[in-house]
Amino acid sequence: MNCVHCGCEMPEGKRTDAKYCSKSCGNKARNKRYRGTDKHKNAMQRWNESNHEKNWMSHIKYKCKVNNIPFNLTLEDFVIPEKCPLLGTKLTVNNKVHGVDTPTMDRIDPKGGYVKGNVWVISHLANVMKNEATLEQAEMLVENWRKEIERRRSICET
Repeated sequence: MNCVHCGCEMPEGKRTDAKYCSKSCGNKARNKRYRGTDKHKNAMQRWNESNHEKNWMSHIKYKCKVNNIPFNLTLEDFVIPEKCPLLGTKLTVNNKVHGVDTPTMDRIDPKGGYVKGNVWVISHLANVMKNEATLEQAEMLVENWRKEIERRRSICET
């Protein structure tokens, strides 16, 4: 008779009605069946919601390991402020949907890695804006935007 999970031959002395060759093999088979169920998905979702910072840190730490980026943050560094320090908008933690108001961990100096003193929590929108433009480009955008608004106001008033 063979093990239902791994297919190896059952060791001598095993009960004749046994399905698995070892405790370990039985546990692996049961875990494999459990992982695909809604019960497991709901349990993982509840854990993620109640441990947002741990989950977030784990994700960033893994990304750093894979991409060889310096990382020395602790859970205490993953404090989410009430408002985005750049835009002043309220930050909303939502594990299901990532929107413009979702908090993100941003590196102040991208070359410096995720290390103490080089990161801050800002909104996703602020992070995207900051990552896509230089400071000079952002200043030029604001300056020209203000000029265009003033130009349009003056046209409307006449």
